[in-house]
Amino acid sequence: TPPSSNRRQRQMCIRDSLKAEIGIPANMRELGVEEQELRSLAEATAQVSRLVAMNPRPMDVDDLEGILRAAW
Repeated sequence: TPPSSNRRQRQMCIRDSLKAEIGIPANMRELGVEEQELRSLAEATAQVSRLVAMNPRPMDVDDLEGILRAAW
């Protein structure tokens, strides 16, 4: 394994340990977001033009839902 990969892995371990220690939720599910809410959250996010316009790639509701599902 290259040194940069080892360093990245150590950084991720430190980050995960810190998150667990101070109680930061690991995902949206731990925040209490229900899976059936993801589509409506994506639709609401798509209405906030500054969030979508600032993204370097064009995004639609399906793209936003995919991001939310990955974070769920």
